[in-house]
Amino acid sequence: MTSSTPAPTAVGQLADGGTTDARTAGIRAADTGTPDARSSDARVPDARTTGVRADDHRARPRTLLATSTYVRPGSTTEVPVVPDDRVELARELPPGYVAGEVRAGNLVKLRRGAYVSTELAKADGYVGAHRRAVARVRAVAGVTLPDRTVSHVSAALLHGLPTWWLPARVHLSQPIEPRVRKGDDVVRHVVPVPDDDVVEIDGMRVTSLPRTVVDCLCTFRPWDALVLVDAALRRGVDVAELLERLAAKRGHRGVRRAATVLDAADAGAESPGVSLTRYVLLAGGLPRPSTQIEVATRHGTVWADLGWKDHRLLAEYDGEGKYATRADLMREKQREDDLREAGNQVVRVTKGDLRDPDGLVRRVAARLPMSARRARGDRAGLPQIPVARPASPPSPGGAR
Repeated sequence: MTSSTPAPTAVGQLADGGTTDARTAGIRAADTGTPDARSSDARVPDARTTGVRADDHRARPRTLLATSTYVRPGSTTEVPVVPDDRVELARELPPGYVAGEVRAGNLVKLRRGAYVSTELAKADGYVGAHRRAVARVRAVAGVTLPDRTVSHVSAALLHGLPTWWLPARVHLSQPIEPRVRKGDDVVRHVVPVPDDDVVEIDGMRVTSLPRTVVDCLCTFRPWDALVLVDAALRRGVDVAELLERLAAKRGHRGVRRAATVLDAADAGAESPGVSLTRYVLLAGGLPRPSTQIEVATRHGTVWADLGWKDHRLLAEYDGEGKYATRADLMREKQREDDLREAGNQVVRVTKGDLRDPDGLVRRVAARLPMSARRARGDRAGLPQIPVARPASPPSPGGAR
């Protein structure tokens, strides 16, 4: 949800020394969001334009220095898009150095031949897990052949796209089947990646943002895919380009489902929690809600996360840690009072509600008029989220 006061914008540094805000260099998937996401039609320049191309006939990867931040799903805790945690590769260090650092308690093995600081190895919570996931990508990218490209969910991490879960394995795309498969923490997708689909992030060869979105759309579970594609649209990725890319993959596994998810996408969903709330309501057969609904109140204009303006029903997603102080809680109470005084019903949604999708659908449906409830039934072609979701979902799909 968004108030009329502009929120601070994360800043990233471009390869040419300029700067760009979070919409082009990172992602701020905040529960409080930014005013720029008020309209679901909002568009910003495609991230492909923020890089630098070589003038030779074979374009080298465009360079993106990802230094901005986003907010982890369901919280207001910021984590870097690409944490700068150092990964020590044993093959690049003097003999005996790593063993000495391990004995001294300074380094811990991350994977074969790669080590990280003890602080990183012990870092807890989502932030720590996110840092280790990115470090694992760095470790694999540091020893891979030049025709290998970080892709799928691993590329999504490097682009700063929010995921509701963190991968245990690193995804690489490569043009030919490897003679020997090394590393059980690597998923290999045997598929060519054209130069136009490659960017460079912190020295790593990574699939471009549009390519990454399509790869994830075709391999993620649909609810996870909607979280990611909503965020990509906020970044300015063009729906028409995504549709063209899906059309080029017609007949491949996951394309039809990907098109269904893309049809449900909305750039106005300003956080992963809002995206999942939208998914549950659409899969439950409710009319499609609008996002970033502008409401005039006696204390000024505010924007509700989502709802049905014609029916004066609003839904607000409350992420964990949103109300850090009593003052935060009182401000939110006043805000909700203002929304109700303006003639609206307000439904609050938490992460716990998303674990009971049918219950959430019933609660919202009961507040819609009978005419809107009679419009239910198409379920948007989306399967409902299972009630008992695993705490740490596995990496989606296999190599393809």
